[in-house]
Amino acid sequence: MSSVKAPAQPTHERSAPLYWVFGEASLPGVDSGCFIHSPATAAEHFREYGSAPIDGEPIVPVFASDGGGHLFTIGASGQVWKSTDGLLI
Repeated sequence: MSSVKAPAQPTHERSAPLYWVFGEASLPGVDSGCFIHSPATAAEHFREYGSAPIDGEPIVPVFASDGGGHLFTIGASGQVWKSTDGLLI
């Protein structure tokens, strides 16, 4: 069942515009699934796993995942990055 939760307090300035619109989303019926993590989940993931390296790009915590094992984050440029293996972005 799909769900979208109310706006939430962002954990990082680059993720703020996303969380101003909604705080979390679960859309399992979209492709292999689309899951926008809450700011708390994103912060917990960052504390547990740290940041993933992207050539020359400081990044923010992972903010989303899909049902196929991919993770998503936002780089300093504003570009959204998708992992290729669920581990390194």
